[in-house]
Amino acid sequence: MKNFTLAPFLLCFALLAGCDDPDKGSPEITGEWVAFQVDGQRLGENDMFVNTFTERGKSAYHSRQAISATETKWIEEAAQNYSLSNGILTEEGYNYAGQHYKFISRVSISGEVMATEMLSHTLDGVSYPTFGTTLRKMVTSHLDLVGIWEGYETTPGANRDDFCWSFNANGTYDFYYVDGDTYVKKNDNQGVYFNYNDLLVFNFTNELLQGATGVQCDCWTVVKSGNRMNWDNGTRTFSMIRRENIPSTPQP
Repeated sequence: MKNFTLAPFLLCFALLAGCDDPDKGSPEITGEWVAFQVDGQRLGENDMFVNTFTERGKSAYHSRQAISATETKWIEEAAQNYSLSNGILTEEGYNYAGQHYKFISRVSISGEVMATEMLSHTLDGVSYPTFGTTLRKMVTSHLDLVGIWEGYETTPGANRDDFCWSFNANGTYDFYYVDGDTYVKKNDNQGVYFNYNDLLVFNFTNELLQGATGVQCDCWTVVKSGNRMNWDNGTRTFSMIRRENIPSTPQP
C-alpha cells in the first residue's frame, strides 16, 4: 500500500478517440470513477479519490483533504471544464484551495477500468513531476445502507466496543455508543456519508474511539452480504449486522 500527497492536485483524463467539438465531453467516460492504483501500487482507502465526468465537458475531483493540522474532510469540488483533441485531454481550472491547475493526460479504457497516463501538470504556473499510470474503476453501484446497523471493532487487539449507525436516505447518519448498558446518540456527530461502489466515506466531528477533535474523515472498503457487512481501511476493521431499530442494550 502506498501513500500519495494528492491534496493539491486534480487528476484528469483523456479520451481514447478524438473529439471534434472541444466544448463537449465524452459518453465513454461519463460518470464517476474511483482511483485505486497508482504506478502499480494499491492506494490505501484514505488515499483513494473520485473523478466525475459529464457529457457536457465538466469534470470534478472528490477526495479526503487535510483542512488543518488536525482535521480532515471529504471534499467534493466544484465542476471545472475540460477539452478533448485527438485523444489528449486538457483540464484547467481552480481546485478547492483556489490554486490554478493545468493537466494534460492520455487515457485507455478496458471494460469498467480506465488507465490514465499523466503527461504534464502545473499548479499556479509551476511544473510538477507527473504521476505514472493511475487505474480507476467506474462507479456502477451503491451500497444498500439506509437503516440501522449494529456492530463492533474487529481489529486484532481492539476492545469489544459496540456501536450503532443509523443511515438516512439524505446522506446523513447518526452514531450511537454504549453508556453503561444503553445505547446513547452522539449528539455532536454531524455525520455525512458518501458511497462509490464498495468505497464508503464518512465526514463527522470529534472521533470517539481515538479522540481526534474537529472535522474528521474516514474511508473504508466494504464487503456486504445480505444483512451483514464488514469494513476495512487497512488498519482497522469492523463487523456489523442490520437491525430493525436501535437495540435498548447491545445485542450479542
